Amino acid sequence: MKKIACTGQMGSGKSFITREFSKLGVPTLMMDDVAKLVQTIYPDLIEKLKRRFPEGYPNGVLDKMKMREILFFDKSGQNLKDISELIKPYLMLEVDKFYQQNKESKFVIVESALLFEYNLQSNFDAVIFVHSDSKLRKQKAIERDKITYEEYDNRMKNQLSDEFKLKNSDYTIINDFTENTIDEVYKLFNILNNG
Repeated sequence: MKKIACTGQMGSGKSFITREFSKLGVPTLMMDDVAKLVQTIYPDLIEKLKRRFPEGYPNGVLDKMKMREILFFDKSGQNLKDISELIKPYLMLEVDKFYQQNKESKFVIVESALLFEYNLQSNFDAVIFVHSDSKLRKQKAIERDKITYEEYDNRMKNQLSDEFKLKNSDYTIINDFTENTIDEVYKLFNILNNG
């Protein structure tokens, strides 16, 4: 089984691309969903998060809005680095379970927004980068997540450049938000399925 990562900048359409692969029968996993899950099912992780980010857990309960502010408005980027280091081992436990459940598959796709930022790329056989116009993806992300332009810009400060991701990926899908994108998914599916 080949382990394929799908990544891209916020609003680029990486989740859409991953869902298109899923429609073709490819087992897929969304790391954002897994990150949310591990923060609810591992009591030791929850305690570590409460100790590191007590202001995000007033009265011992997660305040999502406060935590978002802590992570994405930290100009140093240290809070995001710290949470990623705390969560990463638990993420990988869940990813390993996913691999075990799908070990008979030809390939699987794991969607991860911060693949390179978390230095996870070495855990995969190949990386797909979803590339799209920066203005379009900014508008899509702001509308989808109901965030401000400032919040979008703050989140993007913690992401590596398109150029870095293009250079370090094995495949690129250009998402122009038209039917052409679905055609690109089909072409890449055939390459991966026959490879």
